[in-house]
Amino acid sequence: KMKFLDTQAAKAPEVQGLTGRAYYANCCMKAVNQSIGRSIRHQGDWASILLVDQRYGQERVRRDVAGWIRDHLRTEGDGQR
Repeated sequence: KMKFLDTQAAKAPEVQGLTGRAYYANCCMKAVNQSIGRSIRHQGDWASILLVDQRYGQERVRRDVAGWIRDHLRTEGDGQR
């Protein structure tokens, strides 16, 4: 699928198609967001969610995290403890 999407994107660069890398990044972030959602099912629930990967410190990755959790993300070294 990745190779196919990359080939399609190269054939028509003027069309804003999804590249293979973007497709897999979207699939991964969907899985992350589903996992977070499974730990907190309703307003009365609470959980500690640890995303132990330096990529969650990158803005392009953080913007793909569900909005209701994005504002509560803290990364090591951001001044919050």
